[in-house]
Amino acid sequence: MSKIALQLAASDCVASVLADVQQGDVVAVQRHDGSVQQVAAQAHIPFGHKIALEDVRSGAAILKYGVPIGCATQTITTGQHVHVHNVRGIMGGCSANESAAQEVAAPPAPRYDVVALQAWVERVSLASGFSQSAAHDMAEALMDAESSGVATHGLRRLAPYLQRVASGAVNAGATPHVSGAAALLSIDGHNAPGVHVIRVAADAVAQRAQHLGASVGLVRHSNHAGALGWAANRIARQGMVALVLSNGPALIAPPGSTVPFLSNSPIAIAAPLGADATFLLDMATSTVSRDRVRQAAEKNAQIPLGWALDASGTPTSDAVAAMAGSMLPIGGPARGFALILGLELLSGVLPGALTDILVPSKDKGSIQPEGIGHFILAVDPAHLNDREAFIQRLQQLEQRLVGQSGSGGGPTPRLPGRRRQQLREQAQQQGLVIASATLQTLTQIARDTGCPLPAAREVSS
Repeated sequence: MSKIALQLAASDCVASVLADVQQGDVVAVQRHDGSVQQVAAQAHIPFGHKIALEDVRSGAAILKYGVPIGCATQTITTGQHVHVHNVRGIMGGCSANESAAQEVAAPPAPRYDVVALQAWVERVSLASGFSQSAAHDMAEALMDAESSGVATHGLRRLAPYLQRVASGAVNAGATPHVSGAAALLSIDGHNAPGVHVIRVAADAVAQRAQHLGASVGLVRHSNHAGALGWAANRIARQGMVALVLSNGPALIAPPGSTVPFLSNSPIAIAAPLGADATFLLDMATSTVSRDRVRQAAEKNAQIPLGWALDASGTPTSDAVAAMAGSMLPIGGPARGFALILGLELLSGVLPGALTDILVPSKDKGSIQPEGIGHFILAVDPAHLNDREAFIQRLQQLEQRLVGQSGSGGGPTPRLPGRRRQQLREQAQQQGLVIASATLQTLTQIARDTGCPLPAAREVSS
């Protein structure tokens, strides 16, 4: 029987279970980034108690709400009950690991103003050779992801984006070119930064759809475009429905093969939901994002089985081995790979972009232009009947969905996008806590570019 647990902050190594869990139960953990992690319980875990989401070494800090709440008194493996029998409170210190003790005793994390950080990213981008419009797009896209809880596509991406520009792999000053008649547009990114290319393309498609009722943009010669939800939301906030796709370097092997052939083609669907709210589905077609595995590999940590295969095609919990292997697709190897083939057709083959193994891999040190493609569709409901009528129908769907609350004993169902909206509003009001590793990288970027980071302010958790 599947049970549900919630991860309360992106850095948490535990989640709170929302029902009594028995040994052997499969717990569906709703992670802070919106993904779901399946964890097999290794013991009985009472309602409201904590389940380990990853292996925690003896002496290491236990993070909940993004802050240390104690330290492990023994090695805790994924799926174990995390409680007083294997955790010492923070007052006792973490004598088994000095660095963990220091982390537990750390003061409240500093928070950064979203507007000030966005202005800083724009200054850094300009100092690194970006055009004014590309620098603005870079700052807006990264801060939208960071403040929405999608840290994998937020400020963590700034350094690799700048490195690609410095290597000559990306032309930071290039201007994308839009051409085409009627509803079909062709966009040549000219190897500009992907977030700039996709913004130019999304705005062009939205403008054409407002005039004609629908429009499709086919993009080639682009680069990694960050979280596609940012581009999809630009269209949705103009009252239209959006579908945004992208291809990329090979990460997923075909069934029966050990060699990655296709990317984990991300997909975003957005629609207006009234006021500033939007429906927003934004996901990769692998079981988790590649960056989740990369982060675990950087910490030499374990990952759950079912995320990836090693180079021999064997399921692995070793993040380093997974980085040398391939990701697993959603829906199983056969159906998942078939779905990604269909998305590759639309986002790569149709626009005339590079596809499959022809896309240079940044993970393998390539400094060649990626040459990837995007597919963007915008539909304006105003040309069908009434835009407000469409929004009303979507709101009624949400009401019926929320009405299912309690039927399964779990949390209230919600439309995709609601949680990100809440996190954005919270970040704007309270400021952002930046992961320590990311903050160290940003500090180095500030030194390298001569653009000082904005001052932080202390906020109690």
